[in-house]
Amino acid sequence: MPFLERTLGFYIMDPDVFAVTGIPSEVHVGEVVSIVVAALLMTVAATIYPALQAAKTQPAEVLRYE
Repeated sequence: MPFLERTLGFYIMDPDVFAVTGIPSEVHVGEVVSIVVAALLMTVAATIYPALQAAKTQPAEVLRYE
């Protein structure tokens, strides 16, 4: 955040107003990777049921009512 604040020229937590001028944070690569993997797995899992249902449908049935 300090890099963005210096680059953009504004403070998210203005030191004139707030006693705490920064938000402490630590980025752990393992946590980021686990979150990305979990999100991808949930996305794939959420697409399996609709894909299976669509695979069972005959194209002629769908086009009949168009």
